[in-house]
Amino acid sequence: TPAGPSLPVVPVDEAEIAKWSKVTVTEGAEQLKGAASSNDPCYVFFTSGSTGKPKGVVVEHRGVVHRCRWLQVEYGLGEDGRTFGPGDCSLLKHAYTFGLSEWEIFWPLSYGAAVVSCNAGAERDLSYMVKLCQFHRVPVSVFVPSALQAFMEAFEEAKWPQKQNIAGMLRQIIACGEPLRPQQAHLAQRHLNKVRVDNVFGPTEGEMT
Repeated sequence: TPAGPSLPVVPVDEAEIAKWSKVTVTEGAEQLKGAASSNDPCYVFFTSGSTGKPKGVVVEHRGVVHRCRWLQVEYGLGEDGRTFGPGDCSLLKHAYTFGLSEWEIFWPLSYGAAVVSCNAGAERDLSYMVKLCQFHRVPVSVFVPSALQAFMEAFEEAKWPQKQNIAGMLRQIIACGEPLRPQQAHLAQRHLNKVRVDNVFGPTEGEMT
């Protein structure tokens, strides 16, 4: 699509690439120093919200950083008071264009943990999810409430020895993006007896505030 008159066009050709390939890491860092601030946009999400009319929401860098810091402090679960750290893993279940993905990506990576990218629609495949959670010993998972209910209903019906393994490892479920009904939280707590279930509402609203 041709760029409009208000959009700058930055040509990237072989000469430009060759020029930057000769720049050292230190030189590059100096040239980029001060190029962005915490008030600059990190991304724009388009959401219909409660109006049904799509609108763009600009989220600043500081909003994402503050949210990740808050999550780490609020849900410190380990003996050392941390949620994620080196050696831990998080599952990326949501598309990167969906608000919940920012927590699944930036939160663990900010504290040295790894991110395991799931197949599309993974939250509806209990066998696949259980194997990933068991293999990577995932301590925290983020769910949209409807996906949480589907996951727990399948978990309830399954007759696998892995159920006890995941029940012992998963310590925190964070629900957001939709209203969380009491029966959905109770269902998770009944089968995952050590799990804490928190509803943190809308992800974009959290970054904005």
